[in-house]
Amino acid sequence: MAQHLYKIRGTLDDSLGDSLGNARSRKAGAPTPLYRMVPGAARDGASDEIEVAGDSVVRVELDNGFVLWSRVDDLTHEYGALPSRDAGGAWEFSRLAPRRVVSDDRGGERGIVGLGIRVLEFFGINLVEKSARKLGIVFEQKILGDHPPGLYRLDMAGKFHLTPVPKSEAIPADQGPILIFLHGTASSTEGSFGKLWDPANTEGGRLRQTLAPIYGKRVFGLEHRSLSESPLANAIDLIERLPERAEVHLVSHSRGGLVGELIALSGCANLAEVLTEDKIQAFFAVDRSIAPQLGLSPLTDDEVIAHNAAYQDDRKRLNDLVELLGTKKLRVSRFVRVACPARGTTLASGRLDRWLSVLDYLVDAATGNGLFGDGLDFLLAVVKERTDPRTLPGVEAMMPGSALTRLLNGTPELVSSADLSVIAGDIEAGDGLWNTLKVIATDWFYRNEHDLVVDTGSMSGGLPRLANAGRLRRDEGPKVNHFRYFTNEQSVRWLKDGLSREDGDNAGFQPIATAFANAPDPTQRCRDAVARSRSGIKPRPIVVVLPGTMGSQLRVGDDTVWLDYWALLKGGLKRLAAGRDGITPVGLIDQFYGPLVEFLARSHQVELFPYDWRYSVRQAAARLAQTLEPLVTQAERSGQPLRLVAHSMGGLVVRSMIADGGAGTALWQRIIRLPGSRFLMLGTPNLGSYEAVRWLTGFNPTQSKLSLLDITQSTDQIIGLVANYPGLLELLPFAPDDPDFAETSRWQKLKKELGARWQTADQAALQEAATTWKLIRAAQPDPRFMAYVAGCQPATVIDYQLSSADAWWRPDLKRLEFIATREGDGTVSWQSGRLPGVPTWYVENTAHDALCAQPKAFPGYLDILVNGQTGLLPATPPARARAAAGEERFVLPATPPVDGIPAPTDIGGFGFSGTAPIIEDKATAAVPIIEVGIRHGNLAYARYPLVVGHYRGDTVVSAEAVLDKQLGGALTRRLDLGIYPGQLGSSTVFLNDSATAKPAGAIVVGLGQVGGLSPGLLEDSMRSALLSFALEVAHWPDKRFGDFGRPRSAAVTCLLVGTGAGGLPIGDSLEAILRAAVCTNRRLAEQGLDNRVLIDRMEFLELYEDVAIAAADALGRVLQNDALSNAIRWPAKSVETGQGGRRRVRFGEAPEWYQRLEILEEDGRLRFIFPTDRARAEETLATGQLALAQSFIQIASRDTGQNSSAAKTLFEMLLPLRLRELAPQQGNMVVMVDRQTAPYPWELLENRWSNGERPPAVAAGFIRQFRTTEFRQQPVHGMGNTALVIGNPDLACAADFSDLPGAREEARQVAEQLANAGYEVLDCIDQTTTPIMEAIHKDSWRILHLAGHGVHQFLRSTAKKGEKPISGMVIGADSFLTPGDIAQMRFVPELVFINCCHLGRVDGERELDRLGLAANLGEEFVRMGVRAVIAAGWAVDDRAGQTFAASFYQAMLSGEAFGEAVRVAREDVWTRCPDVNTWGAYQCYGDPDFRFHRDGSAAQRVWPDFSTPHELVAELENLAADFRAGGSEDGGERITRRIARIPENQAGKWLQRADICAALGLAWGEIRDWEKAIEWLGKALTAEKGECSMRALEQYANFRVRLAAERWQKARHLPKAKREDVRLNGVASIESAILDLDTLCRRAPTVERLNLLGSAYKRLAQLEEPPRQLEALVNMAHHYRLSFDRQADAYSFTNWVAAGLLAGQRDDSDDGPGSADPLAGLAQELDTLYREKVRSNTEDPNFWDAASLADLELTRLLAQGTITPRQRAAASPGEAAAPILAAYRDAIGRAASPREISSLCENIAFLLDLWSPRDKVTIRILEQLKESLQ
Repeated sequence: MAQHLYKIRGTLDDSLGDSLGNARSRKAGAPTPLYRMVPGAARDGASDEIEVAGDSVVRVELDNGFVLWSRVDDLTHEYGALPSRDAGGAWEFSRLAPRRVVSDDRGGERGIVGLGIRVLEFFGINLVEKSARKLGIVFEQKILGDHPPGLYRLDMAGKFHLTPVPKSEAIPADQGPILIFLHGTASSTEGSFGKLWDPANTEGGRLRQTLAPIYGKRVFGLEHRSLSESPLANAIDLIERLPERAEVHLVSHSRGGLVGELIALSGCANLAEVLTEDKIQAFFAVDRSIAPQLGLSPLTDDEVIAHNAAYQDDRKRLNDLVELLGTKKLRVSRFVRVACPARGTTLASGRLDRWLSVLDYLVDAATGNGLFGDGLDFLLAVVKERTDPRTLPGVEAMMPGSALTRLLNGTPELVSSADLSVIAGDIEAGDGLWNTLKVIATDWFYRNEHDLVVDTGSMSGGLPRLANAGRLRRDEGPKVNHFRYFTNEQSVRWLKDGLSREDGDNAGFQPIATAFANAPDPTQRCRDAVARSRSGIKPRPIVVVLPGTMGSQLRVGDDTVWLDYWALLKGGLKRLAAGRDGITPVGLIDQFYGPLVEFLARSHQVELFPYDWRYSVRQAAARLAQTLEPLVTQAERSGQPLRLVAHSMGGLVVRSMIADGGAGTALWQRIIRLPGSRFLMLGTPNLGSYEAVRWLTGFNPTQSKLSLLDITQSTDQIIGLVANYPGLLELLPFAPDDPDFAETSRWQKLKKELGARWQTADQAALQEAATTWKLIRAAQPDPRFMAYVAGCQPATVIDYQLSSADAWWRPDLKRLEFIATREGDGTVSWQSGRLPGVPTWYVENTAHDALCAQPKAFPGYLDILVNGQTGLLPATPPARARAAAGEERFVLPATPPVDGIPAPTDIGGFGFSGTAPIIEDKATAAVPIIEVGIRHGNLAYARYPLVVGHYRGDTVVSAEAVLDKQLGGALTRRLDLGIYPGQLGSSTVFLNDSATAKPAGAIVVGLGQVGGLSPGLLEDSMRSALLSFALEVAHWPDKRFGDFGRPRSAAVTCLLVGTGAGGLPIGDSLEAILRAAVCTNRRLAEQGLDNRVLIDRMEFLELYEDVAIAAADALGRVLQNDALSNAIRWPAKSVETGQGGRRRVRFGEAPEWYQRLEILEEDGRLRFIFPTDRARAEETLATGQLALAQSFIQIASRDTGQNSSAAKTLFEMLLPLRLRELAPQQGNMVVMVDRQTAPYPWELLENRWSNGERPPAVAAGFIRQFRTTEFRQQPVHGMGNTALVIGNPDLACAADFSDLPGAREEARQVAEQLANAGYEVLDCIDQTTTPIMEAIHKDSWRILHLAGHGVHQFLRSTAKKGEKPISGMVIGADSFLTPGDIAQMRFVPELVFINCCHLGRVDGERELDRLGLAANLGEEFVRMGVRAVIAAGWAVDDRAGQTFAASFYQAMLSGEAFGEAVRVAREDVWTRCPDVNTWGAYQCYGDPDFRFHRDGSAAQRVWPDFSTPHELVAELENLAADFRAGGSEDGGERITRRIARIPENQAGKWLQRADICAALGLAWGEIRDWEKAIEWLGKALTAEKGECSMRALEQYANFRVRLAAERWQKARHLPKAKREDVRLNGVASIESAILDLDTLCRRAPTVERLNLLGSAYKRLAQLEEPPRQLEALVNMAHHYRLSFDRQADAYSFTNWVAAGLLAGQRDDSDDGPGSADPLAGLAQELDTLYREKVRSNTEDPNFWDAASLADLELTRLLAQGTITPRQRAAASPGEAAAPILAAYRDAIGRAASPREISSLCENIAFLLDLWSPRDKVTIRILEQLKESLQ
């Protein structure tokens, strides 16, 4: 057929080429253009005209150097100026201006100016017998040059050279990994990777230097055809050349990655079962790509046949590939995939001319030589015949939706264990290439980030990987582009890291989220906000939110289909066909509606109305009326307004309800009678939308995504599905001047003219839609109660037209073009949305689907709802739209199609219009989400560094003490140096020296003074600590917190800080900590550090299960808060079970728990602040009562006699009524006092109405703490055990002071007691002033004991006028030791004991205010940093005082805590000296947990008897958990003490119970007392009432085996005869246990039972003699193998392999170890298990996972011991053992129990006993491991 001719105007100039300075001169033999023309216009003087055919090829060279190849008809249509009369009917060109309207980052438009055209060259091409496909094969041959397709060897150490590998040459599989390079499209190995050998490429040289010794001569490149052959053919060619069981390493570029992914199918365990004939048929169906969106015409019938035939070949190839992979059993252990279009790329799609133009330009820029060179005829042929990419198999494979991209991305059942390290790129502004291409590129191809050839998002696609098997690094910047990856220093370094990384090390790559992971509920965000909005007590305004079409989640039965990624992927959309029953709307899609619902929930009770958007709005309206009825009634009763917020189609639902003339109309009248009620429409298409036309013709972006995602349907089939949705049809335009879309003939005609094959809507359905249109058009709006908000976008479709398709072979075909306006939201035009009289506002730069996700508009919405108007949104259209009013209509340019198969993360953007809801810029981006959890377990198994709190003045106890021990004393060292946190806002980070050891570290947070902590103060201190920790993480030198170049994880494990001594409720503590974490992330983001470090996970750890449950309840309440719920995610929603947790039957406070009572004096009143069961409470005491009490105290303090009546009187006088009522509940107590309240004798108070005999300070702990704001910031304490004792100083017979024999005797007693305990004691008894002062400053004293005279406010007789009175201890006739003197000490004592209240003779009229003196001295010593102060504040009886001191020191020296030592001393005095009140005379200040023992060990306490058997069982289980967590010291004694707490009269009965016997047996087993364990488990199993678990039966057999093995080990040094008896008895015992286990396992096999059988045979093998030893080993291997088959686990795997190795040695004992590698078939399993154990040990730290990592490394080493010496690594035994030993030590260091440690040692001993003695290297390694672990 004759071609259409085009006249082109310009200026002809044949000599122009040389003068233009083209970047590339024309190659010899290249076609010569017919014409060369500088384009121009008639008005500019251009007078030349040429006439060329429409299919002529034109080369367009732009001013910036870029060259575009096109057909003349395409160029004129896309970029030419229409002929005018002035131009004489000739086309004119001046600029290459894009037709696509693109919004820039500031909401403006870019790409309008375009690029100037320098020259046009026209070529006439004769394609007789030269199709593009045939020329493509020739072109490929030219690219490959002298290296036809095949495998070539590369030399990493020398120059680049391809050495052919003959097909006859066998590549060995047992010499190490094989490295293969896979090149990209239209390229070669040299073209893609040759730059790595360039001498100027420094990083490339380093890469090759690193890789050369690893691979040697095992480096290859695959030369292959990338245009004319599919990746399937390429992959088969490669796999056929590889040896069986080869370990393969791959490096790919671009399309080569698709070949690599096909090879990675070898890692799919169920490949043959998944890729069935039917499945393969579904993938290779005819044209399931998005051809219409790519501008490709439908295939003709002949093309369909040809295409299907090609696909039939591919079906066969895929079957062959599956079979071949099953035979070869390749293992891909390293795969670095660079810039692969794994999800497809649009550049390889609709316009090959454009794609090849871009490639040619980029290759020229990267290499200096264009892509085509002398192969230009191929490019010319592609352009001339408009080559359909579907006809080039190599290119078709890269099309989004091709069979290959569907296979790799749409088969979740195929999970590959093959390694994957992706290097992706994203070019950014600044580079010359980008500046050159950005205008035309954004017009042609790109929607998202890219590297100028492949969409960045597509690069992360491909086969799903096992957890941690896939990782990614993304290079960004101006220098990034598709052909620079192997010259850019950074990406070359990443390539090296990806190939040379160690197993388990991500080498700086970020994990790729596993595609098969459970996606979060897409409606959870809205539902949580609704629940929060309903939780208040007070009535709130009600707002009902209605979504638009496709905004409601739809569920079919129990399965969510819309919007669920995997359901849609598998064809679930068909389940939503019209007429299907059982479909329920269940929620709103979070990504579209979550932000608005959360915002409204802050001020309203939010209710959601999801509806089935497939059906008529009239149907939804009827259901809406039913839903609103009870809400309207509620609003009427509460007097609150009811408001409706409806998006898009939701507005039509509301209007249909209002117009129904029945229940809906009546309900609307009730609503508007409620003051403040309103109806707000957001983008409602009140007269329809042309987006519905795009849905019904196949041009909607969401539809394109669905057609790619749904592997079972084509675009036409999806159109046929939605064409039957009444709800969609009702959205068709129905304005009076719109065409009548209810006419079936209109659709039939349109279909015919387009040559389309989609199904048209049914006539009846269209007529029903017309009925709805009539109803809505007739509904009169009510401007008083209605409002409208419109979005603003550059283009909104308002019409369509048909134009010529320019298909010369089908002149009858038309092309569908859409007409757009600037006045709309991108989906609904303003004219179609606005209603007469209804006030309207506008949201700038916001698309239709983003109206409910645009935070900047929300305050305006709220203002409209509340006030009916707003100034927060403009009421007039944006200036841009008004300015463009002259251009009311324009043809909508074709937008770039979908870039690739959607990923699971893309699913949230599937809306009616297909635009993403909103993209927040960095300034408004949300704070990163923190994932939290509540874990019940032991802190030894904390996942992350542990956060603990520390009060100022406290010692290192409890959790801190455990951490201190595991961190090598790091905490106590800082405490002893006086630089430990305590003050509010202070913190210290302690991190483990080992990157893999646990716990990872400690973060100690200063909590200030005990009793002064509030939630706000805790939040401030936690924030400071977390910021400090985050900075440490960001700069930490190793990779324990993540790789450099991406945000590192500052995850933490937190105790419930502040809930103990701080008295904070659990909920307050949780909320404060979470707020601190959220604020920390915000602060990091503000400082630009969020790209380096973030708090992403937070675990709350609690030892006791009941407290963990309470914490989970509190967390649920805390997350009702909007501010926190948006930043916190709690996926588990329950308590997670960790290792070593405890449970308890009887709940009571822990023994060390002290309640806080704060007593202050303000304005003459006493103020009491104390905790109750609900909150903190306050009471006050009247002034009159206080004055009377002070007078009474002054008189009573002089008397040492026991005066219970006085103490009870003071109790009534000093305490307010509420506190007296609570007194019977009192336990241990810390009383916080200040200067005014310290002098009161709180210790002496007795409750007159108490049922107990003992006073409160005797019955329970009673300690004071002093509130002061003045203190020494960093007190330094002495390191040694030293004590200074000053007693009865020599006062030279001073008249005012008498001799104190009681003080002398007390001092001697204390000095002797301390000296006997090993303290270095200096006693100054009966010494004068000078030696006393010298002694004070002589050494760093840990203990300071003072006994003598004291004075308070004493004015010396020699005092000068104006001299202040003195308080302190008298050390001379006129000398005094004051607190000021003590404060001069460089080293601060830890304990100061002051007894200045001895009853000596006092001459003269001097009265001693003992209470005032004690309070004054206590305050001064607390200020200087003394940890514990005891000062007598009442007259002290000498005998009783000595008793108190002796008992106190005895308790402290035995390891008791300060609080308990004081209580014991008081009780001792109260018991032994009943006639005096000295038990209450001492004011004791300090931390109740302070101990003399620096390791924090405590003395034994007396515990009450158990009340129920269940309490004993729980205690024994807790004890066993402690043993497993490493607390096994004195284990037998601890068990015995539990037994002793059985009530005497119940002992016989309880110890016959099966549950108690079983718990005892398991506890004894944890400490390896096998005999007692067997005895008690035997009793449990033979008890009359069988109340024990199956575990008791299993362990009964296991412990018998262990006992037999232990006795055999101990019998090694016995005489031979006795040793043989032990062996035979052991064999019999083990065989008996095996019989029990085998019987149990036959009935109900489990992994545990199979492992126990394997373990029994393992120990039997140690006792047996050959040949029965071999039989035992075979049985051991068999049972461990069965266990592994049931559950792939490292324990069973390593034992199975060990048994196999040992059995193999015995089978081959005559010839020595075999030369074959025994792990050849199991290495992949070993690597997989290792990665899995690294992951699980990170997520749930435990001993066995940590030990398994060492076992796996040992297994790998043992396997090397069975191959020939020349094949083994040349490492010394010490070097070989070192990493394994380090791994074992890491496991043991986590607090392993003796049984767990012995298991490791026994395994080494087992291997050592049975390993072949000829393998001396392995024997030496095992010996070193055994010696180091023992």
